[in-house]
Parts: sequence; C-alpha cells; structure tokens
Amino acid sequence: MANELFKKVIESTGLPLDLIDKELCQVLEKNGLSPSEVSIEELRTVLSGYLRQVISSAKDKYENGATVEMEIEADELGEDDDVELDQ
Repeated sequence: MANELFKKVIESTGLPLDLIDKELCQVLEKNGLSPSEVSIEELRTVLSGYLRQVISSAKDKYENGATVEMEIEADELGEDDDVELDQ
C-alpha cells in the first residue's frame, strides 16, 4: 500500500496509473525503499536518478540511430489531452 505522497506523484504524471505505479514501485524497491514509507526527500533522490537514467538511455538510442516507428501530427492527438503548449 502506497502512502499519499507516492499516490499523488503517480497521479500527477498523467501516465497510465497501472504502468507508472508498477515502474515506480520497482525503482523504489531497487533502492531499498517502500512506497508505503517513502519520504519526499527519498522520492526526490530516487526519481532524479531514475530520470537521469531514462534521459541518458534515450539520448544514447537517439545518437546510435534509433528510428521513429510512427510520427503523429499534432492534429491527430486526442481532444481530451490537457496539454497546453507555450506559444
């Protein structure tokens, strides 16, 4: 059972809850932490490391010639997307 802080972070990502919950639980557990007892400082530390790893991996894939399987144009995005772009 996750604490309220962890639940709030998961909900705030905007990602599918079941997927992000599983992923972040695994990240915490790899660092010896429990979602039910994690503090804000522990969460910040673990997630900043995780994000650095994800960004580094994406950068490496891009630099090594990763290909885009399918491009999506902005007008093809769903109407229920709440993202606002700065103009």
